[in-house]
Amino acid sequence: MRYELWDIKQRYPNDIAKAVLENREVKDAEAFFKSDYSLLQDPMRFPSMGQAIKRIKQAKDKKQKIGIFMDYDADGICGGAIIYRTLQKEFPGLAWYVPSRSEGYGLSNNAIDYFIDQKIDLLLTVDCGVKNITQIDYAYSKGVDVIVFDHHQLGDKVSDKAILVHPLSEEDNKLDFKSFSGGGVAFMFAKAYLENSGQEKWLLDLAAISTVADMVLLKDDNRIIVKYGQKVIGKTRNLGLQLLLEVAQVNTDKITTYDIGFLIAPRINAAGRMSDPKKSFELLITSDKKEALRLARELDGHNRVRQEELTAAQKKACDEVMKNHLDKNKIIIIKNKSWNEGILGLIAGRVDENFYRPTIVLKDEELMRGSARSVPGVDINQLLSKVSKYLESWGGHNQAAGLSLKRKNYEIFTQKIVKIASKIDPSLFQKKLSIDALVDFGQLNMDLAKTLEKMEPFGYGNKTPIFACEKLTVESVNTVGKNSDHLKMEVCADSKYGSCIVFNAFKNGIDLKRGDIVDLAFNVRINEFRGNKKLDLVIEDAKKIS
Repeated sequence: MRYELWDIKQRYPNDIAKAVLENREVKDAEAFFKSDYSLLQDPMRFPSMGQAIKRIKQAKDKKQKIGIFMDYDADGICGGAIIYRTLQKEFPGLAWYVPSRSEGYGLSNNAIDYFIDQKIDLLLTVDCGVKNITQIDYAYSKGVDVIVFDHHQLGDKVSDKAILVHPLSEEDNKLDFKSFSGGGVAFMFAKAYLENSGQEKWLLDLAAISTVADMVLLKDDNRIIVKYGQKVIGKTRNLGLQLLLEVAQVNTDKITTYDIGFLIAPRINAAGRMSDPKKSFELLITSDKKEALRLARELDGHNRVRQEELTAAQKKACDEVMKNHLDKNKIIIIKNKSWNEGILGLIAGRVDENFYRPTIVLKDEELMRGSARSVPGVDINQLLSKVSKYLESWGGHNQAAGLSLKRKNYEIFTQKIVKIASKIDPSLFQKKLSIDALVDFGQLNMDLAKTLEKMEPFGYGNKTPIFACEKLTVESVNTVGKNSDHLKMEVCADSKYGSCIVFNAFKNGIDLKRGDIVDLAFNVRINEFRGNKKLDLVIEDAKKIS
């Protein structure tokens, strides 16, 4: 078994699809299935959106110069590219700045000085800025106005000088749904600025990438953005993205959230992790085919190097946890001198997944920078807030955050956060599989699979539906895959047979043989090969009964 607990939401419902919608608290099934673009909220419902547009139009009338500062991840870079492409015709001299990871997260005085040298009058921050009160004050002291387009958790204070376009801001907030990514906020600005003309739809490719990459809730407006963004990616007019898709060998006939999350976004992130994030932004704004192809190949190369380094580092980190019994605490903290700062979050994610503990991974140097990941129910941002006096900087979401601290504070920081984490409810550390429904094997058919397909796109907050069946008999088992690490099975119940696939079976502790009686947890998919369609069960977990 991969999971200690199966959390079954409903048992033997008559209408499986209805049960899935109920589990996701979908109140309007018709709107959910339709997810029409017209159902997106009016972007003018965003706090200060009208004020931001008015200031930008003033800059146009006064022939003032605009600068764009963005975060260095896929969300920030795609958001920055959305705003750049929205404004580039009216502001041909647009300045922009993508910080490197070594500069740290958020707006810096160094970046502001760069923009001052570029003689800008108005600075737009994308996917960052809400906590940079001191830096915003510095910009204003130099005669630069600031508009913040951000979505991260608000601090105790916000700038009283900047125009804040933020879905969580309480000032004149008329939004029904507020869980946008940074790129999602940028897209809604583009929609408002372009007066819902339809031109903004060609920016949905970048908005969808940012939404999936940043793992925000895939509900309501975000679901619409990703649904239509997938279509736009398949026929994108963005030259750099076109060539990145070619280099990554992405099938553009049907773009999925898997393609975005595992093939596209990692390549956009790779430059920032392994080299210079400016390359990713340049790729998304260039109109030069030769330049775009060069950049696409570079990002693909950086991604390969990242994968190689990451595999070795993740193994070393997990070995260290086991060797030193670091998982005896309710939070795992690892430091290392040699790991590339750009992959620390991915290492933390693997440790978190393997040991089911919130994890912090730090680069061991005088100023220790790092990343944190957490398990459902444990807010890592809240944990960090309780020890913030030992930190130089921190911020993020409840499941993922970045931080930095001075080496001299490492021991006290570790002691304090371990002590605070020790009070967390231990039940939160049981690896739990959420199952939509326990169903009869005979209820699984192509009609159900087709209905479930209409619930796509799947992702955080709208996960792929998982079902369970009891007491199935394993009729046949074959190993498949390059390294024979997957299992292909036939199972049977009440004279009904079904085909199953178990990916990375042995790694996940699922070792089955013919004749076993098992309870299976799985998702349902339609497998199409040479024009023939059949139902496949993709196994998530198995309980052997006998």
